Amino acid sequence: MLSEFTAKPIKALAPAADRWNTDPVTDSINLKNHNRLTFLVYQEGGTTGKATVTVLASSDDARTGAVALPFRYRKMTTGTSDTLGSVTAVADTGFDTTANQDSIYEIEVLSSELPDGKPWVHLKATEAANDPVNGCVIALLSGPRFGGLTQPAAI
Repeated sequence: MLSEFTAKPIKALAPAADRWNTDPVTDSINLKNHNRLTFLVYQEGGTTGKATVTVLASSDDARTGAVALPFRYRKMTTGTSDTLGSVTAVADTGFDTTANQDSIYEIEVLSSELPDGKPWVHLKATEAANDPVNGCVIALLSGPRFGGLTQPAAI
C-alpha cells in the first residue's frame, strides 16, 4: 500500500551531454500549493565547463516580471562520498558550479520568501565556461498545503 509522499518530483532539465550550452532555464514551477522547492543540480565531467546558477521568481509561467532571488544551497562532491557540505547563502547573482568535478548541488527555495505576487520559480544555468559537461536538474516540491496521494499540477 502506498503512503502519502511528501515530495513531488519534477523533471526540470533533462540529462544532456552539454547541459549548460545555450544557458538553459527550467520550466517555471508554481509554489502556491507547496512550502518548499528543492532543485537538485547534477554536473559531471568536462575540464573547464561550469555554469552560473541563479533562481528567479515571476508572476506567471511565462516568466513575466522575473526577478532574481537570494537562496541557499549545499554541495555534495560525489564519487566516494554522499556527504553534503555546509549550507551556503548566496545573493541573487547566484553561484558558479565547480569545473571538472562530479557534484550534486541542493538548492532550496521557500514559498514564504518569494516576492508578493511571484509564486512561479525557475532555475537558470548560464554557461560560465564553454566546455561540455553532463548534467541534469530535478525539482522536488515538498510541504504540500493539501494532503492526499495526488498533488495538483505545478508546471
